[in-house]
Amino acid sequence: MKLYVQFMIILIFSLIGEAISTLFHLPVPGSIIGLVLLFLALEFKIIRLRHIDTVGNFLLSNYGKIQRYQRLFASYYHHHFRGYFTKCGCHWSSRPVCQDTL
Repeated sequence: MKLYVQFMIILIFSLIGEAISTLFHLPVPGSIIGLVLLFLALEFKIIRLRHIDTVGNFLLSNYGKIQRYQRLFASYYHHHFRGYFTKCGCHWSSRPVCQDTL
């Protein structure tokens, strides 16, 4: 049960960051805002490190294993955005260049 609570604390900060990013239409991703909020909560001792220590170490130790699957997701998003730029009339090169800028 302790692990679930620790994971939920991290997840709540991530969701709060996503909500702030969406509500205020910020150009910063919500995950980054959530990390900053989590850092500030730790820095001002709103939550203690022991509240997220075990799950945080687990996530950090398994990051290398997760990276293998990121290539699969990256190729999916690359294919999705390539189709999007083709539909909007943009040219796809090393970076998307729309016809308005040509």
